[in-house]
Amino acid sequence: MKTTRFALLGFVLIIGGAAAFAAKPTNKKDTPPPVTSPAITTQPATPPASPSTQTLASTPAAGTQPRDMKLLVIGTDGTEPSFQAIVLFLDYLGIPYDKLLAKTQVLPALTESGKGRYQGIVLSTGNLSVCDPSCRSALSATDWTSIDNYTRDYKVRMAAFYAWPEKRYGLTAGNPIVTSDAAPQYAAFTSSASSVFSYLNVSNPLKIAGAYMYPAAITPDAGETVTPLLTVGGAPVAVVDKKADGREFLALTMDQSPYLLHSMALNYGVFNWVTNGIFLGARKIYFSPQVDDFFLANDLFAKGVTACMPNSFMLDPTYDAADKCPSDRMDSGDLSELQKWQDGLNAKTQFKNIRVSLVFNGFGSALGGGDYGWNDALTREAISSRSKFYWVNHTFDHEDLDCFDPAPNSGICTPANFNQSLTEISKNVTIGRLLALPLDSTSIVTPAISGLYNANFLKAAQQSGIRYLVGDSSRTRDGLPAKPNTGFVNSVNPALFIIPRRPVNVFYNTKSGLPHTDGSLVDEYNYLYGPNGVFKKGDGTPFFPADQTLADIVNRESDNLLSYMLKYEIYGSMWHQSNFIRYSGSKMLFTDVAGATLDKFAKLSNLPVVSMQQTAIGQYMEERMAYNAANVKATLTPGVNITFTATSSAKAPVTGICKQTCENYGGQNISKIAVSAGATITVPIN
Repeated sequence: MKTTRFALLGFVLIIGGAAAFAAKPTNKKDTPPPVTSPAITTQPATPPASPSTQTLASTPAAGTQPRDMKLLVIGTDGTEPSFQAIVLFLDYLGIPYDKLLAKTQVLPALTESGKGRYQGIVLSTGNLSVCDPSCRSALSATDWTSIDNYTRDYKVRMAAFYAWPEKRYGLTAGNPIVTSDAAPQYAAFTSSASSVFSYLNVSNPLKIAGAYMYPAAITPDAGETVTPLLTVGGAPVAVVDKKADGREFLALTMDQSPYLLHSMALNYGVFNWVTNGIFLGARKIYFSPQVDDFFLANDLFAKGVTACMPNSFMLDPTYDAADKCPSDRMDSGDLSELQKWQDGLNAKTQFKNIRVSLVFNGFGSALGGGDYGWNDALTREAISSRSKFYWVNHTFDHEDLDCFDPAPNSGICTPANFNQSLTEISKNVTIGRLLALPLDSTSIVTPAISGLYNANFLKAAQQSGIRYLVGDSSRTRDGLPAKPNTGFVNSVNPALFIIPRRPVNVFYNTKSGLPHTDGSLVDEYNYLYGPNGVFKKGDGTPFFPADQTLADIVNRESDNLLSYMLKYEIYGSMWHQSNFIRYSGSKMLFTDVAGATLDKFAKLSNLPVVSMQQTAIGQYMEERMAYNAANVKATLTPGVNITFTATSSAKAPVTGICKQTCENYGGQNISKIAVSAGATITVPIN
């Protein structure tokens, strides 16, 4: 067999005849759809309608009785933004809960044979007021008394996620404030705040925007203690209230929604407080960027060149601009700069576990027979820095697996067959092994997220030992699952699993933050979303009435990424190698946006950030799905033990104890308790 040798940085790489690869075009097209958050209008609170509370006599056994480890979430009719926020955040955390819509549903029994049915209660609004047209509480006076008796006798805490300042919380309302992005307020944390929000940087004020807010005055009754946690202009907007009889309340006096910064920042502290720090579920902060097309070049957006200005996000896979568009590829200096940036992050304790995933096409490497030759400097730099990054297969030469090697501009597609698919996978694996890349061998990112329902490709992937495919969270089919931090068992081949991934509005064909240049993000962003943009809102108006600057774009996209982090979302984010090309000194689009994201996070939170390899993300999702399906029930006897049952096998995440598999994150222990169908497992707390 004829062999060819390549000497790269002292490595002798030998390729046999099976690895003699033919040249293919390297400029491919895949662009993410827009990423926007739904708008939820904040609502004003109405004056207090809950019955005034009074000191109650406590029982001798208060707080020692067993109680189920789930929350009772009470809303009025479920349309409240605060209610939607509570449910969303609990779903991300994996905390079990029952929902009660008090306007139409009856308060459930709170105890059963001496056992409490809930370890905490969370209200969407502090008084559950409804106005139809006169204002009243959706709960009757009898219901409020039942809740008060339960919280007293079982020492169960209650939180109001959005409260009108009223006597129940030891408060009196002051003048309301309507906050907005243009007119935000900044809430200062008090010296007591760290006991509830230990994971936040309480030395920095918290921005409140887009919400009605009700600064209050503290007006406690005899024996009542009200402790402010957050203040605006010296007036409390978050408090912990302890009644003389031992009942404890936490109240926030600003509206909440799933998409408001303060809601995303404060929710964990509320839930952790209401459960006394022991609950089913867990949280981590993730940031897992993936760089598609590594080793290849990308076509670039060119303003004024029709062939290089896409008019939709799902391009015709047969489209070929026939070299009308400029293109560019990372060079060794770009990769070196990326490593330097990542090393700088890793030197900080908070970011020591951040790592970028390079999703590579071996055709463009020195060993691929492509355009860059055996002495390709980028390949040499990749070998030198390979241990610094995660590496994922992106197929050999980026052929669309649903439209394999079509006639250019024909509009006619033929899916890849089994042998073509197998070759695309295996050639790239061979390149990865010859370069000694630490390859994630059970994962693949397919070109343009193609092939997910191509039975021939899926069979080839399975035969190649692949389990995890990446999807696109913005697509209708297998985009975002009903439950967060889960994925999809492939509907064509159940041996494969689809991991959603977040697109970013830093497009595949952009490399520069400067306007009027090839690959300008500013030019393309305004071409798509600006005053005369291709895309409009539902009412036909432009997304933005004025052209957006690079600073505008970086701020918006970093806000989007920050919101995913603050929701404890594990999905990775999609980037392309063109976004990692330096356009001014050491500046590159990726580090512009990612750096702004992480700076914002560091100002807000002290929690460590974790990057995950693709297979690890998939395994986490499968574990979460098994937990969701297992109907895990846990009963806590305070200070003694937790008893678990389940309808199927799973690993139940439990925050606040260290048993079986255990780690410490953010100052709290997180355990994974193995449960199985029909078995009862009792775990001591201490």
